[in-house]
Amino acid sequence: MIQIEKNLKAVDDFLANLKTKHVIVVTAGGTSIPLEAKTVRSIENFSTGTRSSLCTEHFLKEENDCSVIFLYRSDCKRPFNVDVSLDNVYDNMDWNDSPSFKS
Repeated sequence: MIQIEKNLKAVDDFLANLKTKHVIVVTAGGTSIPLEAKTVRSIENFSTGTRSSLCTEHFLKEENDCSVIFLYRSDCKRPFNVDVSLDNVYDNMDWNDSPSFKS
């Protein structure tokens, strides 16, 4: 089974077991539009997914009778991890004897 079929099955299962009144679909991350049939060039927009992630957090925290489907591109931020960055994760570690976080 290819990945898209697995994803569609997961969404079908999610909707079949739904116990809330409303479903909110949020998309995050940039999009890519191919310019020709055999894609060599494309037009893309850049998006980190911050706004979508914050909206999703709000819906999950504040809206009692809704479920959220969060569709995202692999390199964008995710709900409840908006402020987490792994870019400089090792900057706060002390590497003298054994790795530990600096206080």
